[in-house]
Amino acid sequence: MDLSTLPKDWVVTSGQFTRKAHTNVYPAINPTQPSNSLKGKIVVVTGASRGIGARGIAPAFVKAGVKAIVLIATNASKLAGVEQELKKINPEIETLALGADISSVEQVSKAWTEINARYPKVHVLVNNAGVECTESEKQMHEQDASIFFKNFVSHLPSILN
Repeated sequence: MDLSTLPKDWVVTSGQFTRKAHTNVYPAINPTQPSNSLKGKIVVVTGASRGIGARGIAPAFVKAGVKAIVLIATNASKLAGVEQELKKINPEIETLALGADISSVEQVSKAWTEINARYPKVHVLVNNAGVECTESEKQMHEQDASIFFKNFVSHLPSILN
């Protein structure tokens, strides 16, 4: 099934229990509200090439007025499209797109070296990227939970160091 043919709100409307679904941003979390301003801040978002990272997290920070946003994902070519979308929101935004696999200590270290060379202080880090630790080629919901978490925990030392 080609998911791109579905309506944009299909996730919300397919399971809603009410006649009307509200998807507007309310004032307390609206990034354009002056009280939510992040003017001058530097933000790093991992997992920024697609999904919530590209369509939700990164645009919200740009709308909140950050000085710069660093986008990290394994698919560096998709980050160029995300950068273009962010520039539509704010043409003055500084962006840095880095292709890096967050499960690789070497790639994360290299990315942070590049980030620190350009931005000595990072104010916000959003770890949106995921590491899928599977026991086989099974889908996530088909895996034995105890094996999944054992694999996940075994990856933590390499991710956190």
